[in-house]
Amino acid sequence: MSRALVALLARRKQFGRRAVGIGALRRRIPFTCLLQQESCQRPDSLRNMSHPKCTVTMAAVATVLHSISGVSANFPVASCTENALRSAVASAASGDTIDLSICAQSTITLTTGALIVNQHDLAFSGAQGATISGGKASAVVISGNTGTISFTNLSIKDGFAKASSTISGGCISTYGSVVLSHSLVSGCSAISNNNGAYGGGIYAAGTVSLDSSVVTGNYTKAPGLAEGGGIFSIGGVSATFSEIVGNNALGQTGIAGGIYSSGTTNIRYSTIASNYAQTAGGGVAAFTPNTILIANSTIAENHAGSSGGGVMLTSAQIPAAVISNCTVAGNGANDSGGALFQNNGKANVISSIFAENFAPLYSNFFANQSANPAALIGGAHNLIDNDTNSTNVPFPQTFAIVGDPQLGDLEWNGGPTRTRAIPPGSAAIGGGVTNINDLRFDQRGKGHPRTSSGSMDIGAVQSEPLFADDFE
Repeated sequence: MSRALVALLARRKQFGRRAVGIGALRRRIPFTCLLQQESCQRPDSLRNMSHPKCTVTMAAVATVLHSISGVSANFPVASCTENALRSAVASAASGDTIDLSICAQSTITLTTGALIVNQHDLAFSGAQGATISGGKASAVVISGNTGTISFTNLSIKDGFAKASSTISGGCISTYGSVVLSHSLVSGCSAISNNNGAYGGGIYAAGTVSLDSSVVTGNYTKAPGLAEGGGIFSIGGVSATFSEIVGNNALGQTGIAGGIYSSGTTNIRYSTIASNYAQTAGGGVAAFTPNTILIANSTIAENHAGSSGGGVMLTSAQIPAAVISNCTVAGNGANDSGGALFQNNGKANVISSIFAENFAPLYSNFFANQSANPAALIGGAHNLIDNDTNSTNVPFPQTFAIVGDPQLGDLEWNGGPTRTRAIPPGSAAIGGGVTNINDLRFDQRGKGHPRTSSGSMDIGAVQSEPLFADDFE
């Protein structure tokens, strides 16, 4: 391990790191009232409650409607312009939805700073091609509240956050949680000139949840700590049918090019690829005593400047972290653990492919023996493409077979995420098992059963039969 990584781990407590303070986050939020009085047309529902000459705020109207009905409101933007978007956000109450469905294939570029969300919970809903951009001049959405900000059918892009001190969230920054559904976060950056940078694409003191979404082309950069090039979450990360691709953590101590999680981590049916961390955890870095599960997923072509090109884990021994039914291939590190660096605790690796990974020391697995107790890696029914310089800890004979999985390139093989397919004749065929409940499909999802002819293959993708079952 590099000196920088050793120093970081010596300073860091066993699990996680302290949250970026709310004070630091709020320094980016102007403490001025954003809701201005404006003359409004009287809604029909309030016709008998208003005088023709009265002046109200739409926020006040929303509050009245909430108090009467308890039902969240939908606020369509009047047009696909920055002013219309800001007006809708200012008018909404907690729990409402900002409706951008009229903005299909349109981009709203912010020119006067990020959208400040003062509501506890707020949703943004768009349509295909609907985009909110920071214009490489500001972040896109900032919240100092502990509620949830959700995005559906939207692209959030080109956010930019820079400070001489700690900075967090290039595109989305919140003290609460973030939910992405069928959405994209891309081209965002968080840069500190002096201290730490966290969450190039998304920073959340709460949780981050992704469903059928993409986080790509984001980065953090700082002279010291730069963590979570794509996502930084203190509360934990869940992802299904999503891609975290091409993100970077650039710093003297750069951790987690793709995902940084210090809470429960649950990644399924997803691809984490082509991310880079200057120090450790090229694809994923998880620091938590809680559940860590990576299942039915592809971790490919990530890189780290020191250790854990694909994955870096600091977990408990009970419960152990689990990597199950995954394809971990083509990852690299400049020192050790090209595929997996187990810093603390234990990882159980089950029915997964480890191939084409590289590092000068231990191309696949590195378990930190300096930890107290020493880190452990266990499991069974895996496939590794070579057993030379593969690990620094001994494995039982049942841990893996050695053979060539004959992996294809990372490409679209069906389903919503890219995968690396196995052909007929692959050593992965028929040797798989699972300890995951209700694992009916492979990474590609519906239409791609997890078993063929009654057997399961090793890795994230089931081999395709030469002929359909009803071929005659």
